[in-house]
Amino acid sequence: MTLKQILIPYVPPKMTFSDLQENRKLYSDEMLALIKNNFLVNGRYRYLNQQKLPFAVVVQDGEYFAIYKGKKLQLGDGGYGHVKLEQNLMTGEWGAIKVQPVTSENKVKRIRNEIESLQKMQKLVLSNNHPIEFNRESPSHQIMQNYFLMQLAPGMDLFDFTKTKHQWPPIIYINIILNILREIKRVHQNKYLHRDIKLENILFDLAIDQLSLIDFGFICRMNLKRYGVDHEWCGTDGYVASELIKTNDKLHKNKNYIFNEKTEIFSLGVTFGFLLGYISESSDEEIKYIENKNLNNMSSMHFKEQDFHQEIYSFIKTMTDERSSVRPSISKAIDFFEKIKKQLNNASRMLEIGLINFQELIDLMENHQGDLSEFIKSLKKYDRVCLVDQELNVNTMSYMKWKNKLESHKIVVAPTLYYGAPADQILKEIPEVTKGDKSGNLYHYSRILPLAYIKPDPTPPSIFGFFSRFLPGLSVAKDTDEPMSEAEQDHSPAFFY
Repeated sequence: MTLKQILIPYVPPKMTFSDLQENRKLYSDEMLALIKNNFLVNGRYRYLNQQKLPFAVVVQDGEYFAIYKGKKLQLGDGGYGHVKLEQNLMTGEWGAIKVQPVTSENKVKRIRNEIESLQKMQKLVLSNNHPIEFNRESPSHQIMQNYFLMQLAPGMDLFDFTKTKHQWPPIIYINIILNILREIKRVHQNKYLHRDIKLENILFDLAIDQLSLIDFGFICRMNLKRYGVDHEWCGTDGYVASELIKTNDKLHKNKNYIFNEKTEIFSLGVTFGFLLGYISESSDEEIKYIENKNLNNMSSMHFKEQDFHQEIYSFIKTMTDERSSVRPSISKAIDFFEKIKKQLNNASRMLEIGLINFQELIDLMENHQGDLSEFIKSLKKYDRVCLVDQELNVNTMSYMKWKNKLESHKIVVAPTLYYGAPADQILKEIPEVTKGDKSGNLYHYSRILPLAYIKPDPTPPSIFGFFSRFLPGLSVAKDTDEPMSEAEQDHSPAFFY
């Protein structure tokens, strides 16, 4: 039989699930009708204080949006302004609204560059093919503020990813690196330079292997010679190329800063060095170059069981060479890591996917709280869990709720739910269904059976026997030699760009 499947709608981790109404929106259809009858003015917030809700409503060109208030629910905050979570009340889609003070002509120019570049790369929320954007006075009425809506990118930033204790297979890191390189190449193909490449500006969603480049606040256009000139400093200390640091010296204070592909490559090299464990955190204000370390003593290196770490380390050293002429191009970097990926295909371990019967999960969480903490702990040894439901009638809101609960415990949950067949049958058939995966990962599936469904054993269970048992797993090989198309590289549904 063909397995039935449903995509569980995305719920941003920043929001409280109980805020959602039955229509999966922050306002019910009845309340939205009342809001429309209030004749809101374009670009002006309407705070419905009588309801004491954590979000306001704004209308722009006939589109209604609920926007979360307060710093606690901001997606990002910095010198540029801040980013807030929003939902389109007409479609239910989630997005982000970026709020920036308009303090100078140069600031206006940067905002325009950011909006134009995001539109070119299809990362803006549009109305009639135009960006949804408006300006209004700040609450203090001292300066103007610019607002524009962006798609929401799921996942955690790579800085947080490097802090996770989970041991991911090496192929995950290589896929991340290749997707970063392709994203930057796409920026360059559109005649722009990002100029602030770093761990915090790259998001990776472990549930769907999706990578998103964010924060285009420093982006600039390339000229005909394929470089950008700016009289202001751009970038983040530690990631900035050595030639830009020299330009920043007092002796060169009247010179312009020259940005190009080689300055981006340097930032990429530092980013990869942090990601792979070649660079550790430092108390120094600037980390200009990759530190020289004994390759055999890299306890944090994710390729310690492979023969590739020497080769990868040497290549990243070249990417961060003080001499820009020595650094490789983006295309050569892609070729290098594609070669590493092919070598890894046969050596890399499979991703462990645990299947959870949805009805058993609800029963466990509602009726067996004593077993819950150990069960949650057990799930964290899987790379990803997948919900399955033997019922034919789907309950999307319930799926969203329980997926959100698992994710609140830092469990990676796949967005696809399979249903309409017993869990054991789904376990047997799911490998065939998932053969079309674009990531090239290898998967091993196991069914997770909570303690509540295991017959009592008179002897005390071991820590693993306590929470689960497994049916024989199945493995699926993926064809990984085929390069990604431009369409596959477009990471649309999106935390903030």
